[in-house]
Amino acid sequence: MALQYTSLMIRRVELIESTKDISLLTGLWLSPSPDALKPDWKIPDIVKIGLASQNPVKINKVSSILRQHGSQMAISSPPPEDAIKVILQQLWEKRESDLISVDSFRVANIAGCKSLLTFSDDQSVTHSLGLDTDVVALGENIDELNEPIGQPKNTAELLDILRLISGRTLAIKTAAAFADVQLRAILAIEEVRILLKLKQFEIGEYLDTIGFEAIGRFPGAIDFSTEVGAGFLDPNFMLRVSRIVAFSEPDTKKLVWVDPKATSSVLGDYFNGCPEHLVNWVLYNGLLTNNFIPFPL
Repeated sequence: MALQYTSLMIRRVELIESTKDISLLTGLWLSPSPDALKPDWKIPDIVKIGLASQNPVKINKVSSILRQHGSQMAISSPPPEDAIKVILQQLWEKRESDLISVDSFRVANIAGCKSLLTFSDDQSVTHSLGLDTDVVALGENIDELNEPIGQPKNTAELLDILRLISGRTLAIKTAAAFADVQLRAILAIEEVRILLKLKQFEIGEYLDTIGFEAIGRFPGAIDFSTEVGAGFLDPNFMLRVSRIVAFSEPDTKKLVWVDPKATSSVLGDYFNGCPEHLVNWVLYNGLLTNNFIPFPL
């Protein structure tokens, strides 16, 4: 049966200061259902899952997760980026307000499109997993709110991004969607958000420490899954990790705080765009429920 969320849920506010507190992060993904996320749950043999990505880090992580549940990845393939851009443009054109520069559900809709479209003609796949991440710069002026930061394509873009993000607050949004390919339906979709603040830094400090390796690799130009990247965080700003709770009853969402010193060790796979908790949640709930999620969001 589908997991239910009620007003009786208690909003959790916890602080993770080291890896010994990692169970607090796991608690972010618990639901009131006593059947939620059983540790020994298995994926049925008839389920053949494809991953809509060719990112080696995501392939390795998802493969490991599937093995934990007695399965293996059927195939991995790049998503149809051009088709997804067309769908996103159509969604944007339907918006009545242009005050917000980026759709609030952009990252979830992209993940959903990936899961629905990537294997639509592949009969060997029964289900598909789509993942997507946005790095968003938050500003004081309305024109700056929700400004997305992509991967720097060259040195000039890298320098522009570094000028933009120094001392800024960023929101890192990662969504996962799990679809029944044959029925062309989303079975589960969820998003996790990390709010963090960067310290003020000079471009020379960044280049001396990281160099130019972010070009074509890291959205936002910093890989916070490493200790070097985490060193650019404001040490006095606790990271805030929250989730949307299946895009229903957002007032019941849970919240966890993470000390910047513990960032790379605790949130490594979150910053790599493939949080194990998130993937497990959509796989489990997608296979558990027969309900289809209305899409796009």
